[in-house]
Amino acid sequence: MKKSGNIKIRAIEKKEESKSGKIYTNNYYSYNIHRHIKTDYHNISLEKGEKIHICCFDIVKSRANKIISKPFLRYLLYKYPDDKNSIGNLCVFPFTKYKSGEILQIGKSLIKKIFDKNEEPLGYIKNDDGVFLFYNIEFETIIVKMINKRESYIWSLIDEICNFKKIITFPIHNSVTKLFLENPKLIYLKDKNNKCIEVPTVVYHGGSQEIISYVANLGMRAATVRLFGPYYYFTDFKNSIRAGGWSSNYEKIEMFEKLITDSNGKFNQGGIVRFALFLGNYRVILDRPSDPIYSYVKGLHDDSLSKKKKDKLIKKNKGKWTSKYDSLQISNYKNMKGSGYFLHNTEYITKQYDNYISLSIHLIDKKTLKGNYDPDYDFYDIL
Repeated sequence: MKKSGNIKIRAIEKKEESKSGKIYTNNYYSYNIHRHIKTDYHNISLEKGEKIHICCFDIVKSRANKIISKPFLRYLLYKYPDDKNSIGNLCVFPFTKYKSGEILQIGKSLIKKIFDKNEEPLGYIKNDDGVFLFYNIEFETIIVKMINKRESYIWSLIDEICNFKKIITFPIHNSVTKLFLENPKLIYLKDKNNKCIEVPTVVYHGGSQEIISYVANLGMRAATVRLFGPYYYFTDFKNSIRAGGWSSNYEKIEMFEKLITDSNGKFNQGGIVRFALFLGNYRVILDRPSDPIYSYVKGLHDDSLSKKKKDKLIKKNKGKWTSKYDSLQISNYKNMKGSGYFLHNTEYITKQYDNYISLSIHLIDKKTLKGNYDPDYDFYDIL
């Protein structure tokens, strides 16, 4: 970890260069957090038992080992152990209850315990939930970790904190979400025109244990045979369990001369990769005539068309959306004809490789899997 020379992280513009001299990026961003936090620590009045929260953030940007289209924020949360009854797996800011002493020294001790580093706070916010001390933690490289329920600290996206209010299946405490919703300026980085930089969306991809590490570290391969073109496909957590739990046709799969599924196509061990995805200029697709791919989807469900005509329709139209949009978000709407859903869960498709970055890897708890995938089942989980 390296301490930022510009604590306020304002007006940072630089070219990051590898040892070979290759230019990787020229991102400009600012995080004007100093305008919304206080630094008069001597004016903080604490009562015994009041909470002191440690709010550590990292700004992820393009580095030598990974190029991404935009920088983004993530905050560190503490996860209670799985066996803590009503608060098991609950995610909160790391905190301590005030007994006595100076708040700066208390914060320093907590940071030292977490990172084994000495860090100074940028400032604080005080509300009914206590005092929140802010620290900028910067990393040299992007490391994708295998995270399970025994993990104590998890870096969380703003999307997970404010929108989903959970990390994977781990609930986020209201005090964390409230801090950002009551102080929305903490949510956004700004670009050189002082406009908000897009907050990435949390998405997932599932597969057998044998391949998810490759996906997480080397990236996704463009899907050449998918209905919307040779691009990068992601989904929500629940649907990632389908791909990470069973083979696509529920049949046996062999890899490296070894079976990786049982006779019903269930993986011996499956997993998911968690990603941050920039949608850019995107379109949410619903079952409505105004959608740009409405006629295309309608044609896919037209049983009166011959296979030859459908193949021609797919070849001609499946990638047309990329001329206008960077990404598609396809909702879980019902089939226009017949029963069932076109997609039962949400799918995300992006046309650019640098629009996403891996965050973490997780193994699926096989005890939460049924014989076959059930899209209405709400108890899928990770180990």
